[in-house]
Order: sequence, then C-alpha cells, then structure tokens
Amino acid sequence: MRLESGLSGSEDNPDIYTISESRVIFSPPLMMSTINNENQEFTWYRRKKRDLEIKWMLLLAISIALSLVLSIILLGNCLKYGPTVLSISSWQSALLRHIKGSKTWKDADSQATKIDQVCVTPECSKKAESILKSLNREVAPCDDFYEFACGNWIKKNPCPDLYPYVSVIDTLNSKPIEQIKSLLENESDSNDELITNITRSYYKMCMNAGKFTCFLFILSQLIISFSNIHNLYSFSEAISKKSNQSIHKIIEQIGDWPMATNKQWNPVDFDWMEATVKLRWLGISSDAFIKIQPVIDVFNNTIYRIGINEPKLSLDRNQLIGNSSVIKHYINFMKKTASTYGGQREMIEHDVYEVLEFERELSLLTMPEEAVRESIMFYRSMTVADLSTLAPSIPWVEFLSGLIGREISDDQFLLFLPFSFINRVLANYLSWTVVRALLPYLGPKYDQLEVEFWDALYDKHSETPRWVKCVDEVSNYLGPALQSMYARAFYSESVKETATRLAISIEQIFNESLSQNKWMDNDTKIRAMDKLDNLNMFIAYPDDFLNASSVSKMFEKMDYNEGSSYLENTLNMSLWNINMLLERVDQPNGRIDWAKTQRISDANAFYSASDNALFLPMGILTPEVFSPNLPSYLNYGTIGYAVGHEMIHGFDNLGRHFDKSGNRNNWWTNESQVSFDAHSSCFVNQYSKYHLINDIKLNGQLSLDENIADNGGLHIAYQAYQSTRKYIDIELKMPGLNYTSDQLFWISYAQLWCANYKNSTLEIEGANSNHVPGRYRVIGSLSNNVDFSNSFKCPIGSPMNPEKKCFLW
Repeated sequence: MRLESGLSGSEDNPDIYTISESRVIFSPPLMMSTINNENQEFTWYRRKKRDLEIKWMLLLAISIALSLVLSIILLGNCLKYGPTVLSISSWQSALLRHIKGSKTWKDADSQATKIDQVCVTPECSKKAESILKSLNREVAPCDDFYEFACGNWIKKNPCPDLYPYVSVIDTLNSKPIEQIKSLLENESDSNDELITNITRSYYKMCMNAGKFTCFLFILSQLIISFSNIHNLYSFSEAISKKSNQSIHKIIEQIGDWPMATNKQWNPVDFDWMEATVKLRWLGISSDAFIKIQPVIDVFNNTIYRIGINEPKLSLDRNQLIGNSSVIKHYINFMKKTASTYGGQREMIEHDVYEVLEFERELSLLTMPEEAVRESIMFYRSMTVADLSTLAPSIPWVEFLSGLIGREISDDQFLLFLPFSFINRVLANYLSWTVVRALLPYLGPKYDQLEVEFWDALYDKHSETPRWVKCVDEVSNYLGPALQSMYARAFYSESVKETATRLAISIEQIFNESLSQNKWMDNDTKIRAMDKLDNLNMFIAYPDDFLNASSVSKMFEKMDYNEGSSYLENTLNMSLWNINMLLERVDQPNGRIDWAKTQRISDANAFYSASDNALFLPMGILTPEVFSPNLPSYLNYGTIGYAVGHEMIHGFDNLGRHFDKSGNRNNWWTNESQVSFDAHSSCFVNQYSKYHLINDIKLNGQLSLDENIADNGGLHIAYQAYQSTRKYIDIELKMPGLNYTSDQLFWISYAQLWCANYKNSTLEIEGANSNHVPGRYRVIGSLSNNVDFSNSFKCPIGSPMNPEKKCFLW
C-alpha cells in the first residue's frame, strides 16, 4: 500500500495533483486525545511571589510526572498488544483498566466480558440517540433488517416536494454545505489569497444574479397582469430582450437555431465540426455529436492521449428509446425553451419531433448502460491516419487540431458515429444542447424552464434554494480553492490520522483474505496481493491544500473579471478548464485527479482504476459518520465499510482488468477467470430478482460492480474490526442501546442507507442505475454474510439468512 500526501501532477477528467510518495509502516498507535484538567481555585495571590513560584513549580512537576505515568501505560499497551487503530474508546478503556485495577483481557473468544463501561463523549450520546430514533424494533432483524434499522427513520423523513428522494447520505451533505456557505459569505481581508477572493466573488455574483433576475421576473409577471399599463409592459419586454442578447450572440456564431430564429436560415452557414470548434473556444464543451477529451492511455497510463468517445445524450438512453412519459415532458421542455428564445410556434412544432427522432437514433448508436460500465474494454489505439481511413468524410486532422489548438498525430481511441442527417436537424440539435447547458446563467425565464422540467419528471413542487445552487457552481469551477478554504477552517488533523490508520488496517485484512482465497490459483493470488500492495490511498485532502498560495498557483492562467457578467466569468473559467485539460495531451500522467475529491459536500468515496488509487475525501469523514471519539465498531461499520468497498472496486468485474500500475492488462489465469465469472454470476441472479415497484426489477448486471464492492467491502471491514478487538481491553457501550458491539457494527452500516424514495423516482431510475436503492444494498449484502446471521442468531432459511449465499471477496 502506498500512502500519498502533498501535491504536484494530474489525471483524466478534470485531474488532480499527485504528491510525494512515501511508504507507511503500521506503527504502534499514537495517543489520539488528551485529558484537560481544570485548575482548582487557590488564594495564592495573597502569598509572597516566591511562594507562588514554588507552588507553580511543584504543580508543574506533578503534571509532568502524571503525564509520564500515563504515557508509560499507553506505551506498555502498545508493546504488549501490538498495533491497533486507537479511538477514544480504547484510550478510555486503558485508563479505566489501570485506574480501577481491572484485569487485562487476553482471551479473544470472551468478547461479551469486554463491554462493561459506557462511552460518555458527546459524539457517543448524539450517535446513540440517532441510532435509537431510526430503529423500528417492532420488526425482527432476521425478517427484514432494513426495516428494523431504518423503519422509524423512513416514517419520520417523508420525501419532500423539493427532491426525488431523501436519504441519510443527503442529510450528511447538509452540514458541509452550510459550512461552505458561511465561508463564502465571509468578507475577504487583505491577508487572503487572490483565489480566495475570486471564489467568494463568484459565489456572490451567482447569488446577486439570482436576486436581481428573480426580482425582474416577478416584476414582469406583475406588470403583464395590468394590461392597461402599456409603458411598463414595454419596459418589461425590453428587460427580457436584454437577457436574451448573450445567448443569441453565442448561437448566431455557430450558425443560428433554425426552429427558434426569426431570420431566414441558410444550411450553408452551418457546419457541425466548425460549430463544435467555435463552442470549444467560447468555453462551451459540446459533446452533442462526439466527445473528444484527453484520457489516460489504458495500455500505458504514464501518458495522456486524445480520447474519442460517444456523445453525451440529453436524457438517459433507455428513457429516449422507450419511456413515453419522460419523452412527453422532454418535448414540452424543448418547445418552451425554443419559444422563450424567440421561436414561432409553427416552426417549433415542425422541427421539434425531428430533433427528438435524431436524438433517439443517436442514442441507438451508443452503448447500453450495462456496456458503458465496461466500455474501457472496447478501447482501441490508432493513429489519425487510421481514423481517417475508417471515417474519411471527416477531416480529422483539421477538426482535432482546431479543438486542441495545435497539430496532432497521436494514437487514440475511436468510437465512430455516422452522420447521415441533414444540416437543419444537426443545427437544431446542437443549438438546443447549447442553450440547455446555459439555462442557469440566462435569467429566471430560462432557468425556470429547467426547474419545471425536473419538477414534472420527478413530481417535485418546490425549487432548490439559490445559495445551494451557487455553492454547487463554485465547486464545479473552483473546487480545489474551496477545498483548501474548508480544510483550513474546519478540518481536524486527528480525523485524517485516525481514518488513515483505519484504512491501513482494512488493507492488511484484505491482504490476509487474498492469501487465504480458495477459488483463485496461486499465480493470480500473488498478482492480486501485489496489486493491493501498490494501492495508493488519499485521505481527506492533499497536504498542499493547507497552503493557500500553493492552491492559488493552480489558477494563475484563469481569466476572471469582477466587472464581467456572471455568464461571461463562467465561460472564462470553463475555457480555462478546457485549455488545462487539452494541454495534457501527450504529456506525462501526473497520476492523481483532484477533481475526484473536489466536492467537499459529497458524502462519498472513490476508486480510480487507472491510478489504482482510493480516495476518501473530507465530505464523508463527518462527525455523524466517523470520529476518533466514537467506538471502533461504529467507525468500522461506516468508514471501514466505505474503505473496503472502494478497495474491492480494484478487484470487481471492471477493476480486475487493470494491473497494479493502473494499466489495462489481463493478469488473470483462465482458471481464475472462470471461477470469478461463476461467483459473480451469483450476484447478478440474486439482485435481478429484487422487485422495485410494480413490475420493475433491479438490473443485476448493470449494478454488478457495486454489489460486489458492497458485499466484499462489508466482509473485510467486519474482519478488520474483529482483528482490532484483541488489542482493546474494554469496549465501551453506547448509552441507551442494549445491543452487542457486533450488532451495532451491522446497524451502523445499515443506517448509512436509510432512504425514502418517491415512486416516480424508482420508476424512472430504479432499474437504470448501477447503484441499487438503499434497501437492497442492505438486504443483499447482509443476507450473504454469515457473520451477520451469527450476530443476530438468524435461523437458516429465515429471510436474512437464506441457505444459498453469494460470495466473492
């Protein structure tokens, strides 16, 4: 395992910055907390100064002696019991044992005698209350563990009108978002770096645009209702025309929007390749027809190549092909947008269905979602000359040179899409995708169109607060700067240290599990252990993010002007980002992509196959989920599971195609590959039988990689927790919870996935997502786990302990 910290290079998609590499040895645990003693009140001020000094020296000597004694106690534990991930619970238990004269616990099989004290930290009290309020104790754990763990949470958290679903993960996101809001709303001072000032300026510009345009929108609606006030109505129309000027200027540069223009449209004025190049230099990355971006060479991940991929569709492929209710809302959305832009009804009605038909046929040329998950397997390297032979109607040298800004002649991956449609349809479709992408920056009349579409689609009835949208915008374009501000203001180094130690313990247990694997042959087993040993782990944030001036250097070439409009600055930042990405073509791979961790508010973790790297960002390390002041069985049930989940991704049906260096390379023998396929097919069959709603079932093939990671990650997290128990003399109980530490491990895991979905959400997305809903993440993984059944004494054949179980890692 390699642990990286620091900053320097980058990777595919908006990439991150690597760091100086260092080997980490799993050393004895450090003391994670201290004891602060309140000084008693004495009347020393009446005594002579000399007496006062003597007293202070005596007190200091006693304090030093006490500190030495406590340090010797802790050091003795470390030397006696070996390394462990130390939390406040193990620190408290060490004190209790020596102060109260408790006997040292040595027998790893006598687990029940270890829990005889209660955790008294504020974190424990808050967590215990949360666990208790979520449980539905009227349901037997062995019948339906999800309902047992989350039943009351679901009852108390109905899905609000604002969102298609509500979940524990979403509530975890809310605190970091509010903290970010407070950072962005603070006034800058003379000591702040330029990028900090720009970050706050952009947020305020977004907020002010919302306030101003919303006021104008409300005013215009009021004015329209008074038909006799012609002058004011004319003023309202003038305001609307002003808000249209920016988008009209952009669309006219690419040949205009046929169904929405009042001018005579000439097909000679439109060329899709020329329009795509123009949009790129305006700061608009157009993937309407073909997606071109720098990608890490999957056969040699030390370098970036030009990647040519399929287009980005406006809707999910399955929705475009077969969901009539979604199509109805989508058509109305397109019509309203074209009408707001200035199009005439007759022309819009004539063209809009041709655009839809084009996008449907385009979607048929793309891969199904199941195949997209494994699209990395279809990559081919070829020269521009080879590409020109396959698609001679496209001048690839000129097209790619125009996009990148210099002549190119590198090997690249190809997905060829035929363009046998007339120019009018292409122009309509391209203009539609551009206008839709810019709706949030064009004022309330345009922005509201997108809101209405999603409200109708997911049965929503209220709008996301403006400040939440603006925080999201800042994260999109200024993620590292925001991450740096957040880490310096709110983050504790002890959280990073504790999470790092926990992650290392998970890696050690997974390594032991691989060494004892029964279905892999020895050659594959050795390569698997070697890949795990070369895993890079990135916890919380890069150390260089604590240095504001270091982060500022990342944005030196970005053009930002407080005198420009919100749209203009957004396009300038987008152009800077596009340039930064495309400059990487033919450049060495800096290995780590900061964009994978730039959204602080995301309670999520990531694995990058091309880096063989695991990311555990700040957003998931919140006190509600993980804390040095919580018992280890809770930390392992949440963050331990998350770390295990991401590690397993390196060995799932997708990650297993990459070797220890992150290159696509088949390191499996035929025998082990056959065994892998046989074990993984069990998960496909299991999850495909789960019913979502009505006749809709889960797609077990589409969600295979996530289901493998859930099952394997939970298994090794539990084993890692068990391995640390023998180093802890007393495990503290959670106040008010009459459950064993093992049972609380499973409960803490399950309650991560408490969620309440609208039926419309399940109908639209349930079978089209590679992540199954929380209910099935819990039921699916726990019903396969023997340790879970033993913890709750579930009879064989009960719903949560079926006789047939799936197992891989």
